[in-house]
Amino acid sequence: MSRATCWRCCVENVYNAEELTNIHPRLQWDKKFSESKGLFFKSMMMVPIKDEILLGVIQVINLRDDAVFTKEDLKHANMVAQSSSLYGSTVTKALMEDFKIEADEIGKSLEFYYRVPYMKFDPKLTLPVDMMENLGASYLRNNLWVPISGSKEEVVILISDPSNYQRIMEIQGVLNARNYGFRVGLPEHILQYLGDTPEPKRKRSAAST
Repeated sequence: MSRATCWRCCVENVYNAEELTNIHPRLQWDKKFSESKGLFFKSMMMVPIKDEILLGVIQVINLRDDAVFTKEDLKHANMVAQSSSLYGSTVTKALMEDFKIEADEIGKSLEFYYRVPYMKFDPKLTLPVDMMENLGASYLRNNLWVPISGSKEEVVILISDPSNYQRIMEIQGVLNARNYGFRVGLPEHILQYLGDTPEPKRKRSAAST
């Protein structure tokens, strides 16, 4: 499904061509990627995260044997998108703070989606100093990845989006290790490893409720 489809929509069955064309005449479901990973999707929601410009898109997917999404589900997705745009927040932060979803539950979903092991924040972990020497903290914050263990022989990377192949290539160019292992992590946890502490939750003003 094209990322250019930036309006709010809820699709009961992504394999139903008629349902897709009712949303937009050129809208089609490309099943090649998901089915190559052994995933058979069914219902999908897409909601834009917007301020004055488009900041991103929330895409929520159910598998073939799951229930279809409802209008109430779409309403909740809209609330998450609004929270993220209002506070300059990430989707995961909005899910944890506004909807009280545990970090590990989000992590399990990321692990299932990316097929990469999830790693939660460990305050006792010490980052590998030798791997950090030539890496700027601001660069790592902006790109949301950090080496968590290893050496030039093999390094393990914690990253927010393991499917970002351009970023993977950049990592390989910067670290120049022989082998790489990847773990998926929440953006907030990666920032904590880099010395950022979570900001206190901001209360909504009466005008925004």
